[in-house]
Amino acid sequence: MRTTLSKGVIFLALLFSLVACGGGSDDDDTNTGTDTGTDTGTDTDTGPGSVFGQVLDYSSGSAISGAVITVAGQTTTTDSSGQYNISNLQYDERTVVSASAGDYANQTRVVSISTVESSVNLSLAMLGVDHSEMIDPTASSTVDMDGSAANVQLTANSIVNASGVAPTGNVEVNFTVLDARQDPQIMPGDYCTEVAGEVASIESYGAMTITLEDAEGNPLNLGDGQTSTIRIPVADQTGGTTPATMPLYYFNESTGIWVEEGVATLVHTGDISTSYYEGVVSHFSSWNADSLYENVNINGCVQNVSGEPITGITVTSTGDDYTGTASATTDSEGNFSVVAKANASVFLAASNSGASSNTVTVNTGSTDLDVSSCLVISDTTVTITLSWGERPLDVDSHIEGPLADDGSYHVYYAGKGDLDQSPFISLDVDDTNSYGPEVVTGLSFSEGTHLYSVDNYSETFDPGMIGSPVRVELNLNGAVSIYSPPAGEGSFTMWNVFNLIVDSAGNITVETVGTWE
Repeated sequence: MRTTLSKGVIFLALLFSLVACGGGSDDDDTNTGTDTGTDTGTDTDTGPGSVFGQVLDYSSGSAISGAVITVAGQTTTTDSSGQYNISNLQYDERTVVSASAGDYANQTRVVSISTVESSVNLSLAMLGVDHSEMIDPTASSTVDMDGSAANVQLTANSIVNASGVAPTGNVEVNFTVLDARQDPQIMPGDYCTEVAGEVASIESYGAMTITLEDAEGNPLNLGDGQTSTIRIPVADQTGGTTPATMPLYYFNESTGIWVEEGVATLVHTGDISTSYYEGVVSHFSSWNADSLYENVNINGCVQNVSGEPITGITVTSTGDDYTGTASATTDSEGNFSVVAKANASVFLAASNSGASSNTVTVNTGSTDLDVSSCLVISDTTVTITLSWGERPLDVDSHIEGPLADDGSYHVYYAGKGDLDQSPFISLDVDDTNSYGPEVVTGLSFSEGTHLYSVDNYSETFDPGMIGSPVRVELNLNGAVSIYSPPAGEGSFTMWNVFNLIVDSAGNITVETVGTWE
């Protein structure tokens, strides 16, 4: 398969203008504290805004047609290529974008529609439902998922429809485990909650989405006064002691806010990978075992390759040793201030209409800090993000190709490249301890063929890269492609994923390779 992108053309954005708790630019009219952090001073303005993009299958990258998209009371469905567009939206710093589709868990994002960026390019990656099971609602039931601690326990006659009436016939129970260690963006919303009326940040220790339907596909839920016990598999990447109890939060799809309700207790099986948080809930939606964290501000700047500041750019902080994100927008001088967890390792990157900057790793302390070098966005930025599961422990990115002087380069863990000089390609993040990410950024590519490959450095196959599962996301100036390993892995350790074929004018064609060696 070949996909061609002319230099400078902007396509899809996976993560543009996302809003998260406690960040902001350095403009005088922008709140840079930890309460809202995204106030651009335009809340009361009215103006034509829009949200558009594509809906994709998270694992395969295939387009999802017929997905229902809802924004500010307006609804549309995606076309045959997964595209959608909703316009005539008012300025709003927290615009909630929701997607639903058969056999997929609902996905929701929060974006900012402002006078700086009134048209938001947002693609949504949806997770398939992990487990579906038919039950008799007049009897007590326990729904388990093979290979997971995920579990839902229901009492007899506890389920009703939207009118409060018990359903006729069997009921379908669907749940999807949200293990955000591999990718924090699979979580609905933006890791925001409210404490005493102020917006605050949370980190996840495990989550799952639960929905019920009758035979006609109509939504069901627990009746008034009814409860269910659920088990959420632990997803802890802090490296410390997993807390014995954890507040439970449910996701409010209308506001895009996680709401605290109840407590979950850790049940340790002797192996953290099979342990779970157990709690009682009064309704079904997405439930998250979360905790608030102490945060600090990371201050920095974004510029183009010529060193000029760029305004209206989204900067996102993503936890390396915790599961959470936050984002902010650059001001008129390209400066930003974004929230992150205190005393933590954090990935920092910027995005512009989907095209991403380089990614830097920042180690926070107990006070605010400044990043010495600006993040850089090029007109031809290529970002490749590799992620995987708990095993294999170490999976590596490799990219190699020609240089302008007839030489060649090979960027990988032993030669991480450079963005300031040839080859203008860098392995920004090298992960050696499960999940990833590994991030490759390229600002310039010489004419010729550049091969990107993934290596199972651990050389273990319990599971291998297919079963892990390994996932590669290519962002080519905002055009997003997702790759998963093809059949035939066997004992091979190297998966050749795709070629970037660059012509003399700098246009890049993506050619899927999909071979093992």
